Amino acid sequence: MNNKGEDMERLTEIKTHVTGFSYTDKKEGIFAQNVYAKLAAYKDTGLTPEQIEAQQQEIEQLEKLKLMLEPEVLIKALRETDSYIEKIYLNGGCYQFFKFIKTVYPMAEPYITQDKQHIVTKIGSTYYDITGKVIGKFQPLSKEDVAMCKKWSFSRRHWLYRECPNCGEYVAGT
Repeated sequence: MNNKGEDMERLTEIKTHVTGFSYTDKKEGIFAQNVYAKLAAYKDTGLTPEQIEAQQQEIEQLEKLKLMLEPEVLIKALRETDSYIEKIYLNGGCYQFFKFIKTVYPMAEPYITQDKQHIVTKIGSTYYDITGKVIGKFQPLSKEDVAMCKKWSFSRRHWLYRECPNCGEYVAGT
């Protein structure tokens, strides 16, 4: 049956044994058998060629979306939004970076360095920070670690300075 509830005429039959091929045309016989098997599998779906084409396009779109959402691709795109982003997320904003990543990857978990100075984000078996994949020894956050990290802030510890376009001197940025 197709999706409209109509019976589709079956023009193929699955056979488990192919006979009638001599040694010289055996290769063509195996090819024909594969073609008939694929056609039979298609007919078993009950889908029209248009529906199969639509499914293939949807799969291709999902594959592209998956690539776009790879953590390294997202992190690189974020890092490239402004020259200060890396400084912010490496100097007091690493826990906020984790919270941002968790909105996109709900399974993300925060981990802390052994010296308790930096938070990395674990997704699957890989650790990340604003620089991308990171390697090191990290441990899950305790309740005390979470309370400590929530107080971390780039803006409380650092000033952003920029060069004045008129005179070239550094001025505090906001």
